[in-house]
Amino acid sequence: MPLLIRWPGMTQPNSSCSTPVVSMDFYPTMLEMAGLPLREEQHKDGISLLPLLEGNDLQRAYLYWHFPHYQGEGAYPASAVRYRNYKLVRNFHFEDYRLFNVADDPYERCNLIEQEPELAQKLKTVLSEWFDEVGAELPLKNTDTAIIDEIKEDYRDK
Repeated sequence: MPLLIRWPGMTQPNSSCSTPVVSMDFYPTMLEMAGLPLREEQHKDGISLLPLLEGNDLQRAYLYWHFPHYQGEGAYPASAVRYRNYKLVRNFHFEDYRLFNVADDPYERCNLIEQEPELAQKLKTVLSEWFDEVGAELPLKNTDTAIIDEIKEDYRDK
């Protein structure tokens, strides 16, 4: 999804950058833009995007997402890590993993977990280590079998 940043005097008209970023980067970026000190205890998941605006790299290998709860639009508890063009998704509801090349498959339809077992294992380890690092709370298994059967049917159809 594109992100547009306009900051007269800092951004160049018609410039672009293909470095992936996440919404958690907005807060530290705005603090730094305003000349305020970073508050790392409040933005453990994000970093300032100012280096990108200055033409430098972010020096970040991985992006993480953690949604350990059911969401109103029907999403299941899941976490993900992105490394280069690959994204590993851990679905807690079904206790499975999926691996996608988001550059080649932006709609995440082709699960590469069996074709790329070494990369999948590396990303599983990276994600698990990140859980420990940030003290992530992991969801408890839903044991309501009627709901689980209904959701499984819908999930498998996608």
